[in-house]
Amino acid sequence: MPSRDIRRSRQPPSPFPTGAPRPLPSPPLIRPLPPPLTTVRQPTDRLALEVGRSVLALVGNRDTSTGELLFDSELVIRATTAPAPLR
Repeated sequence: MPSRDIRRSRQPPSPFPTGAPRPLPSPPLIRPLPPPLTTVRQPTDRLALEVGRSVLALVGNRDTSTGELLFDSELVIRATTAPAPLR
């Protein structure tokens, strides 16, 4: 959906998704869009570095780890996140 269409719709999406947050494009792209969207910030520089290392090791026929790599992410809460319901 083009950003101009999102700007026209001045209301947050409804109903709010109840699942885990999904990564979105980089904040500079979404900052000007109302409402400010909650996003997940990922360490893309570290991700790229590790992928590059793995590719170079594979191309060079060197042993490389085939396990999972875990990276810390940060939930950036903005206007599209509602408070938790009261019990």
